[in-house]
Amino acid sequence: MGNIRKKHGTDFKAKVALAAVREDGTVAELSSRYGVHASQIYAWKKTALDGIGSLFVRGRAGVSEVSAADDARLAKLYETIDELTVELNFFSQKIWSMSQIARLSLIDRADVDLSIVAQCRLLKVARSTLYWRAAAVSEDDLRLMRRPDEQYLTTPFYGSRRMVAVLHREGEAVNRKWVRRLMRLLGLEA
Repeated sequence: MGNIRKKHGTDFKAKVALAAVREDGTVAELSSRYGVHASQIYAWKKTALDGIGSLFVRGRAGVSEVSAADDARLAKLYETIDELTVELNFFSQKIWSMSQIARLSLIDRADVDLSIVAQCRLLKVARSTLYWRAAAVSEDDLRLMRRPDEQYLTTPFYGSRRMVAVLHREGEAVNRKWVRRLMRLLGLEA
């Protein structure tokens, strides 16, 4: 099994960072004492030292004003997230009822705000489908498609086996699978 990532609480992180700032021991000693990697202790110490200046911004009153403003902003953000979730669910239900071709037609390659990857994800279309182009029908297939079509007009009861026999008599080297595929493309059924 791989390493299991430990999750440390904020109190523990603060305690270890404070011990590192106070230099209660070397980082190696703190690492073995608390069971935390040395690089993690360095990161927590740096975070603590970088955030120390924010404690003295406006005193106690400033901290409560900031948190009240942050709470209002957070409430607004949560409200926006809820609205967007509802809209996304509505949009997803409408998208699933559309055919794939209709969804592909909604993709705007010139959109600068929303990438093609994001558009494909939202429209539930594989990006490879957007770039795929059908191969052109070969000359051999076109030539061979004409003959079963003509034969079908005179003998509509011929299936792929009899069509292969007719084509073999005319000197064509074809197999049943090829003829069956061509008949399917032409919409011919015995």
